[in-house]
Amino acid sequence: YNGTPLRAEQVGFIPTEPYLYDYLTVGEFYRFYAALMQLKLRDSYLFEIDKELLIKELSTGMRRKVYLNVVLQKESDLYIFDEPFNGLDIETVYTLRRLIKNLAEEHIVLMASHLLESLQSCKMIFVVKDRKVTAVAPPDYNTIETILFQDWYEKQTLPILFSRALYRDGYHSKNILPASDKLLYSAGSILRLCGA
Repeated sequence: YNGTPLRAEQVGFIPTEPYLYDYLTVGEFYRFYAALMQLKLRDSYLFEIDKELLIKELSTGMRRKVYLNVVLQKESDLYIFDEPFNGLDIETVYTLRRLIKNLAEEHIVLMASHLLESLQSCKMIFVVKDRKVTAVAPPDYNTIETILFQDWYEKQTLPILFSRALYRDGYHSKNILPASDKLLYSAGSILRLCGA
């Protein structure tokens, strides 16, 4: 960064699964992290969370908010967000997107995500597929889609894409495809692409 290697303390890392101590309260974790990083304990944080709650009682989104609160209390030169929007409610996603955009104005911000729509405000996207990295700048979603799905497109046709849907008659929901035909995207992304 600016011609010199970064030290660990210059990096703010927010992993997919935050590393938290289940049997500490939120307030105790804030104090622990501040002491560990030699920071002054704050009175308020970006996300308001009851400091008396045990961490093990928190939902995925609340745990992420606690971790964001502690990591973001210290300014870093490089921020790494791994799947930053997983488990967060809509309001928090909006707040975090704005924060990331503001951080990127004066810092290096890297985000890893499987959701293209979460990368809309990025200046450059690096697509990793089959151990190859391709830079796409400015982000062109048609190019990214081609990189990601080229092999799939060559094997499939549009009628097959639309045949992969659920039949709903108001009372029942069943898959109208034979089991051997269910080979695409376990998360159902094709069904969402088809409007199901």
